Amino acid sequence: MTEVSTVNLTEWYLSAPVQYVEVNNVTIGYREFGTENTDPLLMIVGYRMTMDEWDPCFISELAQNYHVYVYDHRAMGYSSNDPSTPYTMNQLTDDAAALVKTFGYERMYVFGHSMGSTIGLEFAVMHPDAIIRLVLASVTPSPHEPYCKSLMSVVESSIADPATEQGIYYESVAIKESVPVTDQLGNVTLDVLIIVGTEDDVTPVEGCFVVAEKIPGASLIQFKGCTHGIFSEEPYEMADVMTGFYQNTVTAVPAS
Repeated sequence: MTEVSTVNLTEWYLSAPVQYVEVNNVTIGYREFGTENTDPLLMIVGYRMTMDEWDPCFISELAQNYHVYVYDHRAMGYSSNDPSTPYTMNQLTDDAAALVKTFGYERMYVFGHSMGSTIGLEFAVMHPDAIIRLVLASVTPSPHEPYCKSLMSVVESSIADPATEQGIYYESVAIKESVPVTDQLGNVTLDVLIIVGTEDDVTPVEGCFVVAEKIPGASLIQFKGCTHGIFSEEPYEMADVMTGFYQNTVTAVPAS
């Protein structure tokens, strides 16, 4: 496990060894950061991204307080996809839940961004006992909502383009064919915090409010001026807000 260093953070991040575990008949590549005997935090990366693209400042700040695990979705980055066929969003959710047990925990803190937040929503519905507290950044109740037209434009063009990388093609198909869990969010009893940038045009503020209103007791924080890449635009403040929420020392304003 790689501890936080004062050297160049990008070098520090990428020098962490890639490790591998088998879950649900695929090989998942992952890295871990922080120190022993700290609470575990699972980071679920977004659409078209690999774990190499997490902001090193963001991860280093979280690693001050947590045992942080980052990983690649099946067919992306260091992870495999066997059999080599498209998969569903439910399978990505099952992978995340399986990683909690495979890493040796009953429950973990969970953070998801973009597509990772969609997985986080399903995670909360399908495997709530594996989550301590949940933070979702840039979430939408469904990618098919009218305000997500820029997202769906990328999804559709990625599916249609024969030059699209296989992993991104599979993710695009999973998003297009996903079945929203919106109607089940009222049954979520977890503590949930939703974070969004006010200038996010991929998963805009209105979708985040819908999700926050559907989950009983969920809270929402808006980062003024931030876009979809919120965790790299405000890595230190994001980490502070998350840590405060996870440790129950900061209470966000409930969505209304």
